[in-house]
Order: sequence, then C-alpha cells, then structure tokens
Amino acid sequence: MEEEVSNEIDHVRKDVYFWTMLTKKQVLETLDQLPSAFEVEDLFEKLVFLQKIEIGVQQSKEGKAVSKEEMKEKLKKWLLK
Repeated sequence: MEEEVSNEIDHVRKDVYFWTMLTKKQVLETLDQLPSAFEVEDLFEKLVFLQKIEIGVQQSKEGKAVSKEEMKEKLKKWLLK
C-alpha cells in the first residue's frame, strides 16, 4: 500500500512538481499578506501551499486529476489493507 502511494507521489513529482513555477506576482502577493515581521517558515509554508494549488490546477488541466468517486475507491482499498 505505502509503495503504491509512494510511486504515485514520485510520478507526480517527476511530471509536475519540478515544472510548476510560481510567478513573481504570486510571491509578492503572498508576501504582502504577511505582517511586517514574520518567521521565514511562515512565508515558506504559504509558498509551498500556493505551489501545491498550482500543481493541482496543472494536473487538472492535463487530465491527471482523480474524481471524487475514484478517490473514494482508492481510499477504501488503502484503508482496508
């Protein structure tokens, strides 16, 4: 089960993760949302979240998104093992 999930994650990383970029505008908008003083980890966390959203959007455009029904079936299989 863990190996199957790991393989899917590796596939996503190779196909999308490293090729999905944020724009300077997105980064600046994220920076503007933070208070005057903040921890670097706070900015990093927000940027990673934003990049994950962009990855999801890109996967959806490429037809790589999983439907709600498909995910329910996968979860059933993973949880029952």
